[in-house]
Amino acid sequence: MQPTVSGRGQPSAPSSDTLRRTRDTAMILLLTFNGVDIGLTQYLLGNGATEANPLMRPIAATPVAWLVKIGIPVAVVAMQRTRPIGQKRLVALCAVCAVYAGVVAWNAHLATSL
Repeated sequence: MQPTVSGRGQPSAPSSDTLRRTRDTAMILLLTFNGVDIGLTQYLLGNGATEANPLMRPIAATPVAWLVKIGIPVAVVAMQRTRPIGQKRLVALCAVCAVYAGVVAWNAHLATSL
């Protein structure tokens, strides 16, 4: 599929439907990655690992960690759903998802190495 080009030879901005679908997918991924992250983290902690994140270290092995790791992303998702979809905000949301994908991949690697 060829990108649409405006009258000035510049690519057109993505449609609002494309932005909405991308935002919704990124939000689902953010929630999923956070849930998998805390699940793997608690599994690893139960098998002798230590939490690398100094902010999460005091609560990582407790049920409070689930509240933090799911509660914050739910708040982000709620905020994103009520604001207009901007490309910069969407790029930032996708970047956060990419970081969490890396964290989950690393934790999964560690879990399979036990």
